[in-house]
Amino acid sequence: MTKYQFKPVTSALIAINVILYLVVCFMEGPTAIWAPSIHTLLDWGANFGPLTLSGEYWRLVSYAFLHGHLAHLAINMYVLAEIGEICEDSIGKCGYLAVYFLTGIAAGLASMVFQPTAVSVGASGAIFGIFGATFTCGQIKGLKATRASRKRRFIALGIFVAINLIFGVIIPGIDNAAHMGGLASGLLLGYTYTLAARHHVKWLPQVSMVLFAVASVLGFIAISYQLAGSPKLAAHNYFVRGFALMRESKFDEALPLLDKAEQLLPYD
Repeated sequence: MTKYQFKPVTSALIAINVILYLVVCFMEGPTAIWAPSIHTLLDWGANFGPLTLSGEYWRLVSYAFLHGHLAHLAINMYVLAEIGEICEDSIGKCGYLAVYFLTGIAAGLASMVFQPTAVSVGASGAIFGIFGATFTCGQIKGLKATRASRKRRFIALGIFVAINLIFGVIIPGIDNAAHMGGLASGLLLGYTYTLAARHHVKWLPQVSMVLFAVASVLGFIAISYQLAGSPKLAAHNYFVRGFALMRESKFDEALPLLDKAEQLLPYD
């Protein structure tokens, strides 16, 4: 295996993910180092349909820097280190960073479409996006990739996909919708680099990313419209907010919200 080469964007993304995990665990308590609670993750920005769709749009970005447990973080950061180095070389620092954020947002949107009441965290959606972009932009003529780097890419991909598929079978709650949303958007964004190289249109990837960002906003609006008025979403929203107030001992404010949740879903 070739030696890892320092890449500023990849290293910065890994550092942010690791530091944020440690901060979240420290704020909750020492026992949280293995797995922060869902309520703590919600406090720090997990993607959760009832909250995200009620105006907390920033959760579509913040969730991609949070992780549910130590193994979750370790696996994602290992794969990000492996594939991120290649992607950063392939499309440059700015393009790579844009792919991370845009595919992370696309993964979050896909998660809300298929699992609107699930609590979603993790960089894996964005990492799937980086895989997609790396493989499609790998068709660019003249892109220098050694046999060792290609082998690393396939090994990392195989390990990552296998682990996610196994976890998806044996562990309930794995967000495969986010994984597929990230992968599809990454394949699309990466292919714009291939088209730009083939037709000598240097501005195509940048324009494509702007259009993709606009499409993400429109997609969010469409999802909000589709799920508007859902009793299940509203009940979950009331429950989460009510429980948060209970934790702060604000019982007078919490009980009306919990009553509303029970009225909307009396048998849940």
